Amino acid sequence: IIPWDFYLVRLLPEGVSGIQVVLKNSCGQAYTYDMNGKKAFYRGEGDFHDTGYDKLEKVVPFYGPGDEEALNGRVGSCLFSFHIYPTGDLEDEYKTPLPGVLAAVVGCTFLLMLITFFVYDWFVKR
Repeated sequence: IIPWDFYLVRLLPEGVSGIQVVLKNSCGQAYTYDMNGKKAFYRGEGDFHDTGYDKLEKVVPFYGPGDEEALNGRVGSCLFSFHIYPTGDLEDEYKTPLPGVLAAVVGCTFLLMLITFFVYDWFVKR
């Protein structure tokens, strides 16, 4: 038995949380780990990641290009890979109202310029 959490500790800097790693192998097994800061927590056997983040998956294989052919047909030989997914916690860390606020400021600035132009035009025509 390989203690996979040993390979996951101290990978993230302190304060970064919300990463899930699913260890999958070519034998059909999956193991899920939660990574928070420099710690990794075993969640259980199976793939427990949020499927809403499938499009953001990053796969890190633990084998080389020729290993698949070399192990093809060998009973008990499995190729492992990390499937890394973000979680809602990570997404929440980066959500901010700043883009909306800046868009409103720019919109109000243009509105003020438009009003100023029409007032100027009205005074010039008088």
